[in-house]
Amino acid sequence: MTSSGSLCAQNPSALLPLTNTVAAYKRLQPVFKSTQTEKSRGDALLAILAGEKSLEPWMNNRMLDGTGYFAPAPARLWLELTLTDGTTMKLGLTHNGGLLYLPSGLYNITGKALNQTVQWMKEMEADLQTEIVNTPKPFTYKMGTLNNDSTLPKLARLIYGDDTKWNHIYEANRKTIKHPHEITGKETLIIPKLK
Repeated sequence: MTSSGSLCAQNPSALLPLTNTVAAYKRLQPVFKSTQTEKSRGDALLAILAGEKSLEPWMNNRMLDGTGYFAPAPARLWLELTLTDGTTMKLGLTHNGGLLYLPSGLYNITGKALNQTVQWMKEMEADLQTEIVNTPKPFTYKMGTLNNDSTLPKLARLIYGDDTKWNHIYEANRKTIKHPHEITGKETLIIPKLK
């Protein structure tokens, strides 16, 4: 956890560290091979979130259709921040960038910070996609690492640039995938090199 001296004074809840107190950012989820996140990229997120009135507490007693309580969306992206004093903290963002998970609780991202966070998330996803596409084949890949890879044709389009090449992935993974159209989206697959 952070010490009070390193918390961002601009944030009304004083929940985030100042960028000059963060030594490194590490991506915890989703991860392909590399976990390190550029400091400038992490600092940009903190700057977005530290804006005035950009965060408000998430109300966990919101009702859904009057039938009961509903759970918030899970975090899609998790970052670990290592502070200059050696302590760490984790933060998570939902897929749509609308909710921020912090050790102190869950917060809505509001105002222009929401649009900026959505753009930031798209850039992080693009970095991950570039890393995956440029990895020499064969390699192993966990379905669900990218948001748009829930089917073999979509995965083939990502990896090979051609969704009709899905059968190459299927043939290399017959022990894991019993039927090509019945995947859970969580399998770890071998991505073969095309001949």
